[in-house]
Amino acid sequence: MELPVRFEFPLHHQIPFGTELEVAGFDILKQYQKNSFRELDVNYQINTRYEENKISDYHKWLFTHDSSIMQNTRGVEVISPISLLNQKFILELMKLCNFLTKYDGFITEECSQHIHVGFHIFPNLDSVKTFFLLYSLTEPELNRFFAGEQETLRAPAEFCFAQNITKLLHKIDKVTKLFQENDPAMFIQRLHIMEKRCALNGRNIKSFSRENRNTIELRSPNGSLNPIILENNVYFLLKMIEYCIENPKWQNLYEVWKLQDEEKNRLPDQNTALKLSRMILKDRTDLKYFDWQYEKHFK
Repeated sequence: MELPVRFEFPLHHQIPFGTELEVAGFDILKQYQKNSFRELDVNYQINTRYEENKISDYHKWLFTHDSSIMQNTRGVEVISPISLLNQKFILELMKLCNFLTKYDGFITEECSQHIHVGFHIFPNLDSVKTFFLLYSLTEPELNRFFAGEQETLRAPAEFCFAQNITKLLHKIDKVTKLFQENDPAMFIQRLHIMEKRCALNGRNIKSFSRENRNTIELRSPNGSLNPIILENNVYFLLKMIEYCIENPKWQNLYEVWKLQDEEKNRLPDQNTALKLSRMILKDRTDLKYFDWQYEKHFK
């Protein structure tokens, strides 16, 4: 049974984020020439320049080309403004999903949803360490959740565009003693060893300040035109970050995580997913939406 779109989210912190939606089939120029955009009741901008020349003021939804998903010149990346998870964002997301679907948009294996979160929301290095360790410890379960309507993460994500962070983190920690580093600048510098195309991209992190584009990026979610799945992905990521801000106790996680290196290619575990979701989510409605997405195609 499909759940309704929700409009209330019990977050304790105002966490700014942006999301990028990759959609195949939609022809920007064709729909612009047909004046189809007049139907779209959101604040938007259109930029048909390619990646190296993209322009955005981060206050409007941006429609632009994405060569990684284009087929016969059709395909679009829709980039949100800097947002907060609230009713306004959800209403605009629903309008965009309906609009893209109406005008031939669809999801392929190449399509993804990327989510950028303002790094300045982390108050200290302990909360950052907690987040990376918790993500790594539960990466198989998170991959299954973020797969959305698919059974697994699409192959291009797993092998090319959103590679797992766990093995790489273990390697960095062994060589540089990453999690023993107490200097924030040095910790961030060592994180930059990670490739941009990891599930968690830290290459945009500069400092704990509010600098523009100073973000951490989640790259693993599969693409979707279902607003419930898209908001589920954003919400659970924000709740994970919020949990790490409020419970920055990374040392115990680190001791468990060090043993994880011996587990190669671990598959998702139902008990681990239940434990993670019940630790992060306290609201009964939140848990219903998590369970619905996690089990959607596995019953």
